[in-house]
Amino acid sequence: MRTTLRTVVALATMLGLFLPAATSLAAASLSLSATSGTIGSSTTVSGGGFAASTTVRILFGGSGGTQVASESSDASGNLPGMAVTVPNVTGGVYQVFATDGNNSASANFTVPFSLSLSPGSGGAGTTITVSGTGFLASEGITVGWDQSNNQVATATANGSGAFSTSFAAASGTGNHLVFASGQTSHFTLATTFTLSGTGNVGGANLSITPASGRAGSQVNLNGTGFGGGEQVNLTIDGSLATSVTADGNGNFTTSITMPSSVAFGGHTITAIGVSSGHSASVVFSVTRGRPGERERQAPVSCTDDNTRPGNGFGDRNHCHTGAQDEDHGNGHGHGAHGNQGGDADDQGDDD
Repeated sequence: MRTTLRTVVALATMLGLFLPAATSLAAASLSLSATSGTIGSSTTVSGGGFAASTTVRILFGGSGGTQVASESSDASGNLPGMAVTVPNVTGGVYQVFATDGNNSASANFTVPFSLSLSPGSGGAGTTITVSGTGFLASEGITVGWDQSNNQVATATANGSGAFSTSFAAASGTGNHLVFASGQTSHFTLATTFTLSGTGNVGGANLSITPASGRAGSQVNLNGTGFGGGEQVNLTIDGSLATSVTADGNGNFTTSITMPSSVAFGGHTITAIGVSSGHSASVVFSVTRGRPGERERQAPVSCTDDNTRPGNGFGDRNHCHTGAQDEDHGNGHGHGAHGNQGGDADDQGDDD
């Protein structure tokens, strides 16, 4: 028995001397020289642990992504550095995937995306510049207010998937979502604009003289707190009326005429600095009709007994049923009503 055991040990020792040692293969690995970039930018891919002298395919977006390169591993299974270009994709995190068919490795690459507003707050009529990144190259962009399909502007992305466009803020108050959607990719981003209503933004102020009057009246405006030398847009109820240029200290004085078509009641006049985004508003109250237009009063109900006297102020607030110059026998003569001065509008004569 001992002889048999010695023979087995001897054979094992001899086999160990003549057989090659087992090789421990490391798992495949991948590294990137840059881990983020826009469409058309490049990153250098390096790796190891692949089969020796074998073609390795490199895909952008995981194992089912777009092939962006292929190269042969060296005799040790390593990948020499190779530059690959970011394909036309929307913003997000993607796997750069390398495989030789049996061995594979990946690393993450980020295509940046963003949506920003300038300014981020303001009153009705504020010019909002919206800028975005992360869209497909050259695709159309739709900008929406509160809902993605409530279109307020359009743009076209450049070769890197970025765009910029402008639109005027609607009236109202509170926070409102601004959407940007790619017409081809349907990639959508959103951010918030704070609408200040008639409040002031950025320390701007606006005063008005007079604060009320007829439709068609001319009003004087004084603004302060805007950017030095910037264009200031003046709107009436959100519609552009005119533009002025602030002085070096951000102040301006101007006059505008209220439209003759505006209705009775309050109307908001807003001044918006195009560059600074500062804004301020005032309210002009239309209390009468157009200049030269006589206001009409509701007719007074009269009776046939002619017993209702006038009010003693020579106006039309008394009534009669006879002809305009007919004697009423009630003391209504030539406006001499209770010793108050009358006018030609008084009706009836005393004998």
